[in-house]
Amino acid sequence: MKRENWIIAGLVSLLLLVIGMGLVQNWKNGFSFEPTSSIRMPAKNGVAVLYVYGPIAANPPSEFLSMNGVDSIIQQLETIERNKRVKALVLRINSPGGTVGASQELYEAIKAYKMRKKVPVVVSIADVGASGGYWVSLAGDYIFANRGSLVGSI
Repeated sequence: MKRENWIIAGLVSLLLLVIGMGLVQNWKNGFSFEPTSSIRMPAKNGVAVLYVYGPIAANPPSEFLSMNGVDSIIQQLETIERNKRVKALVLRINSPGGTVGASQELYEAIKAYKMRKKVPVVVSIADVGASGGYWVSLAGDYIFANRGSLVGSI
């Protein structure tokens, strides 16, 4: 093999090693490329937390993956609304954004929730609240973010 080919092969191997190490590290930390959401309900009167993590998008057609789309997040919001013990909502966002339609639907659903339930909605942005994630945040009464969080960019 020529010297140039060895250098190219070495660089490609190094690149693949770095990518592989990054994927393993993300896997160990529980990082997912799929959008996810979940809720935490209060045992007594108190605060419910709705988590919106990952890209905001319409539900995929597969029932197996349907837990991750905006329709599922809105269903969880409706579950929170039916709970009489909920006196406030924290919307915990860690999202780079998503599709325009899904982000708009979630924004409108949160605004409607506030009008019907008449409880405060506080937004807490983790690492990222950009684009559609920031748009959804604007439906809250207050927005809090870490100093290092990436916020904005609609």
